[in-house]
Amino acid sequence: MSSVKHSPNSDGAPLNDKLLLSITNHLNKDHLEDMLACAKGVGGLDWVEQAKVTSLDASGINLEVSGANKIQPLHLDFPKPAGGVLSCSAFSLK
Repeated sequence: MSSVKHSPNSDGAPLNDKLLLSITNHLNKDHLEDMLACAKGVGGLDWVEQAKVTSLDASGINLEVSGANKIQPLHLDFPKPAGGVLSCSAFSLK
């Protein structure tokens, strides 16, 4: 059995549609409170009551946020474009 090792500068597996969908599903299943906090803090939307990840890409996370009888999209940028799965997990949003 071989193991895959990544150098400290490696971004890990390249981002592809299947991987991005898997990360989106994980965020919606296990990190909804975190996404809500990002929408409020990073997005500056204090009225938001729910936030759902609709997609993500190398530039950041796309949310659908709702509350106060409003629904709107919100894009949260990563500090720099993600080159792979490991760089996505290492980013904190601005």
